[in-house]
Amino acid sequence: MGATVPLGEMLDELKSGGVKSVSANGILGDPTTATAEHGNELFLSLIADLAFTIDKVFAQ
Repeated sequence: MGATVPLGEMLDELKSGGVKSVSANGILGDPTTATAEHGNELFLSLIADLAFTIDKVFAQ
């Protein structure tokens, strides 16, 4: 398990020192609460954002 402090509480240190400054193992959050459904939703959202960006950058 990684750093489980709310992001807002570690954001300044994270920005100034990187992940290493807030998490010894490089993990942010508790991956044990992840689900395949949430992972799929996240993946589809990332793909949609990528497709939108590609369309915007390469618009003719």
